Amino acid sequence: WMAHSFVGNSANSLGMRWFARKESPTTILRTYDAAHIKVLAMLDRITDADWPKTTYILGKVMTVEDIFRSHTVHFREHRPHIEGVLPISTEQK
Repeated sequence: WMAHSFVGNSANSLGMRWFARKESPTTILRTYDAAHIKVLAMLDRITDADWPKTTYILGKVMTVEDIFRSHTVHFREHRPHIEGVLPISTEQK
């Protein structure tokens, strides 16, 4: 499992760096904003019966709620990296 994580994380990191070469802070923010709008629209359509539904993601069982909460956890984890690249105003912190 550790070797699999190391290889997967290394490949993911290299892939992101390769594809990011052509991006700028403006295009990254534009892409993020478009995806964020889609996520918010999805949230509006989720019913109370949907939240406990499960699926497998990377071999782990996750509820719909887990999936949406994972966005916040993921961004907190990467906040130092994001702040090092993109300008973030004090109002957004």
